[in-house]
Amino acid sequence: MIALPEAATAVRRKPTTVVFADLVGSTELAAAIGDERWAELLEHFHALVRRQLSAAGGHEMDTAGDGVFVVFDDAAAALLFGCAVRDELHRLGLQLRVGVHTGSCWWVGRKCAGLDVSIGARIASAAAPDELLVSEAVRRRLAGDSRFSFRIRGEPELKGVPGHWPLYSASRVLVTS
Repeated sequence: MIALPEAATAVRRKPTTVVFADLVGSTELAAAIGDERWAELLEHFHALVRRQLSAAGGHEMDTAGDGVFVVFDDAAAALLFGCAVRDELHRLGLQLRVGVHTGSCWWVGRKCAGLDVSIGARIASAAAPDELLVSEAVRRRLAGDSRFSFRIRGEPELKGVPGHWPLYSASRVLVTS
């Protein structure tokens, strides 16, 4: 067993919706446009994410170059955030891959951790370009919310996570009057 240091900060569990999003084809794009232009594009991407995050009521946990990890208390807000960022990037000719999962995450101070965070990351890696891929937990939580529709995408294994996971492609339903 690994010996861990005593926790200096209180650890608590809390229902949380995690969102992982990353730009598709970023390495190829960076190589094509050069470092200076790539840095400007990333700055624009992160500013867009933060603007939409603020509007949706989420919190930024981490960025890693072309990707972001954000959290929400509300699954619907998380999906609205993912749709907004994806749609705005699509208008710029860029594609985003998004994974969303709701679970009981561990919170250590202001850091979100645990298996449910890893599951969210694995879901994002399974998403197709311009797709919002969600877990069964998210679909169930939003059952009956007429703003969204869900289409089953299968039950793949998620690397390192036991079992098979029903995943759904989520779409925002646009209401016309």
